[in-house]
Amino acid sequence: MKNRKILKKVLTPKYLETLSFLLSVFQKSRHPKICTGVLIGSQVHSPKRKSDLDLCFYTNQINNSKELINSIKKIIDRPQIKCIEAPRYISDYHNRRIELNLQISGILIEIAILDWDLNFELTPHLIRKDEFERHIGNLFIYGICFYDLPRSNYHKIKEKFTPYYDESLRILRIRVLKLALTEKIKYLANFSPDKLAQLNLLYVIERMMLQYAFIYYKVYPYSYEKWIKKQFLELIKSKKLYFKFVDSFYGDYTIKQRVSKINSLLNYVEKGD
Repeated sequence: MKNRKILKKVLTPKYLETLSFLLSVFQKSRHPKICTGVLIGSQVHSPKRKSDLDLCFYTNQINNSKELINSIKKIIDRPQIKCIEAPRYISDYHNRRIELNLQISGILIEIAILDWDLNFELTPHLIRKDEFERHIGNLFIYGICFYDLPRSNYHKIKEKFTPYYDESLRILRIRVLKLALTEKIKYLANFSPDKLAQLNLLYVIERMMLQYAFIYYKVYPYSYEKWIKKQFLELIKSKKLYFKFVDSFYGDYTIKQRVSKINSLLNYVEKGD
């Protein structure tokens, strides 16, 4: 297992033992043949925490075949492993993968088995919906690689997106995202008085504003839902921006006042003081 010293700093002995066992199970598999394993999620960002194990395995063999699904089912058919959610095929903006949830010794494990055919050439209308930056951040920047074969493409892909992805793509994403974001803010200004509907729209705007800020500062996030303060302080390195963000979305304001605050926040992201 690679990076054992680092893993010991973030995982308890029980979690590390569980990870070692699971790796040994998948290492013996021929279909799919695992090339790389990466630990992501709560265990990386909140060390020694009693939470799920989030794992990504890479292979060259992902497809939507019954043969592959059945092969994975056979791999995990062991007395030590309880299957919580059976393997299922998913294809979305970025890749094809098999997802499954297991339990070993009381520890819940969420697994994604991905292939190398990562789709990062996105069309503009998907930009405000995708998980592009978060996806790269978790898998290639903040995740801990615990297994890697010499023929793996993992480090080549990581180099491609380090320290940040292509500037022309970043400018495109900034432009399209800002246009969508300003349209949503204008829509909020004339929105229904229905409080629940307003909250739903605010959530969308908040998520887009976070994405915009991370792209603008050329920083990969690892979550848009958790560790927000930690990411503002440690990654973007702006305490003031964090407090402006919290005030804009959670301060006690009328809709008109909130729209003004959010517009001011967008301006601050771009220009600072």
